Order: sequence, then C-alpha cells, then structure tokens
Amino acid sequence: VGCAMQQGTMVMNVARKGAIRAGLPVTVAGTTIDRQCASGLQAIAVAARSVISDGVEVAIGGGIESISLVQNDHMNRFHAVDDE
Repeated sequence: VGCAMQQGTMVMNVARKGAIRAGLPVTVAGTTIDRQCASGLQAIAVAARSVISDGVEVAIGGGIESISLVQNDHMNRFHAVDDE
C-alpha cells in the first residue's frame, strides 16, 4: 500500500495493519511504500511485478491518501490515536 505521509492512525506499516484488519492470517505479508509522490502507483507496480516475476498468486496494491492533502499545518496529529 502506498502511503506518502504515514501519520496519525496511519503510522507504523498501514499495509500490515490493513491485512490483519481484513482478517488475513498473520502469515500474510504487508508492505507500505513511502515515496512522497506516486506511492500508490509504485505499490501497484510492485504487486504486478510480484505476480509476473516472482510467481505470487494474489497481490493487492493501492494507495490511501494524496500527499498534497496531508502536507499541512496540522499533519494529522489530532488523529494520532484511533478512537475505536
């Protein structure tokens, strides 16, 4: 999963947290990619390469935010803790 500005409730490997939250076994890997720009696109490319070159049967790639929307004065610090 591409996440250019890991902050607030997204911090600390959001891809791994997403896989676990989706009910996948803890043996399933999750990789968070932070490029500051086009992280989601890079995550999709990595997933595709894993299927094509590495023989991975199923891979999911995507992104969770737009860097231009999270680079601001607040930096999402007021959501540093998930209320759930």
